Amino acid sequence: MIAKLPRHHASLLIQLRTCHIPLKQYLHQFKCAESLLCEGCEQANETIEHYLQECPAYEEQRAKFKKAVHRELESIAKVLSDLKMLPHLFEYITGTQRFAEQYGDLSYSNPDDG
Repeated sequence: MIAKLPRHHASLLIQLRTCHIPLKQYLHQFKCAESLLCEGCEQANETIEHYLQECPAYEEQRAKFKKAVHRELESIAKVLSDLKMLPHLFEYITGTQRFAEQYGDLSYSNPDDG
């Protein structure tokens, strides 16, 4: 699955799967972030679960994501391991602009479409 992805998408997907992604929970371990608190909402620690499933700052993007993947968003493992979910995952990530500084444009086109 990873082999079919552009490098920056594969890198981000691996980081999400291994929990080694530049969200506050991870960065705080290395003193690269002063706080665990999510900058988007300032209501909870910025974890992968919070970013993908809960953060109110990304509710608009998440609504589109949920509409596309239905109940699958309840299982982060499913979203991160199903090739059919990846276009929706990267659309959500692109929409939030959360990783734009680190990764640039994360717009996604399915490698099987072309």
